[in-house]
Amino acid sequence: MGASWLGLVRDRPMTEDGADMLVADLADLYGCGDMDARPAWRELAAIVATGRTLLLGYTENFAG
Repeated sequence: MGASWLGLVRDRPMTEDGADMLVADLADLYGCGDMDARPAWRELAAIVATGRTLLLGYTENFAG
């Protein structure tokens, strides 16, 4: 407790479809709605599709 980041590591990168679904869920979870409205979400989906590590912030004013 007291941490402001959650780290996740996979044994291999996700598929592009899986990455898109994950990032769409994250955009909704973070209250950003449509992930296509902000280019950063598309960039995150591309990173998730090629990487094995994902760090998520979950504290107040995370995006600021």
